[in-house]
Amino acid sequence: MVFVQSLLVPPKIFFKENSPATDFDGVIADHKNEALKKLNLILGTSYKTSNIKTYNQIINWAIQEGWSEDDAQMLQDEIFFNPDILYKAKPIPGAIELSKWFYESGFSLPIFTSRRDKAHVKPKKFKNIKEATLAWIQEYLPWMPEKDIHIKEVDDEYVREFKPGKINKNDIKVYFEDLPVHAEEILERTSTRVVLISNLIDVESKFGPDRLIRVKGLDGKHPDMFQACALFGIPITPNVAQY
Repeated sequence: MVFVQSLLVPPKIFFKENSPATDFDGVIADHKNEALKKLNLILGTSYKTSNIKTYNQIINWAIQEGWSEDDAQMLQDEIFFNPDILYKAKPIPGAIELSKWFYESGFSLPIFTSRRDKAHVKPKKFKNIKEATLAWIQEYLPWMPEKDIHIKEVDDEYVREFKPGKINKNDIKVYFEDLPVHAEEILERTSTRVVLISNLIDVESKFGPDRLIRVKGLDGKHPDMFQACALFGIPITPNVAQY
């Protein structure tokens, strides 16, 4: 059955037969917004998340500002892999409600994140990525058991094998992802279906509607998880105070 047609099934029936899991950054936590605050402070710029068009956008911007390629890479690492910055990220709108619906409905929504420590990044508040990530989840998703939290952590582990490996091992049938490059790797190495929460590059033409559905934001803004809830017919009530 084509993926979009299967969404006509009531969500509790659909997910009883199709176990879900999710990425973390860009799907649950809005790391890009917090990262850009730091970047704009360093570069004296005023970039917005809607300006991010590629995975290495920060590197490209730093080079445009006169930074060397090596220094630009170090800057991107310092911003995107710094536990102190990542902890400050706010939830993606709808992410808390989506997670809570799964657990209250008798399902789980495990997190598989390729967050990892970089040796040259020296945080002050947290000792590593795992500590910051667990603290964030305890604050915003306190119902989530630690066994459902899978963090890559080690930088020398091949990143392209991490998520597909977790998906195959846990027999995941639907995966929420925000990076097209990771979506492609998952689709090529697993039989799962991907919900791509992204406005970035096209991958639909390569995989088609039987494996992939994209959720796009309006006016160039990053899509939110309320849109994903609507896609599956998941009945949730937004907690406006959280946003």
